[in-house]
Amino acid sequence: MKTIVVVLAVLTLLLAVPQSSNAQLSGMAGIKMGLGIAAGNAGFLIGPGGELIFSKKFAISTEFNIGTSTGTPVEWVVYGKYFINIPRSIVRPYVDVGPSLFFFTGGPYFGFRFGGGSLFLIAKDFYLMGDIQAGPTFGTGGGIFIFSICAGVRYEFR
Repeated sequence: MKTIVVVLAVLTLLLAVPQSSNAQLSGMAGIKMGLGIAAGNAGFLIGPGGELIFSKKFAISTEFNIGTSTGTPVEWVVYGKYFINIPRSIVRPYVDVGPSLFFFTGGPYFGFRFGGGSLFLIAKDFYLMGDIQAGPTFGTGGGIFIFSICAGVRYEFR
């Protein structure tokens, strides 16, 4: 399982390498909250997150989410993120995909998340975000499907 996570992270990094030698890394940090549904149990979800932005189109993002549904699920996710650039717009839509570790009445269990959302510029380097994620988590005795819909804030630093 560790090998799969490492291989996916390396492949994502290779795809996200800046095309220009003078490109600078930037990043974002923030928090999101919303509704999380796992195994038919709905609950409040909150979690900090951050990302390293390699270019106008590629980033690596990570989140640590805590839920209030039965079993108090905790999840750590690493995404490869692709931004869809819209010229002269304050909206930055994105799609993302990546592996996760999920702790739910035991664990860790391996999962896979995919989804997307949008960042809405509201002040210099400050964004509101809307995000939807879904995907399977594979545990002992079968798997569960996870769905979340969240809103949050992000601050971009250079």
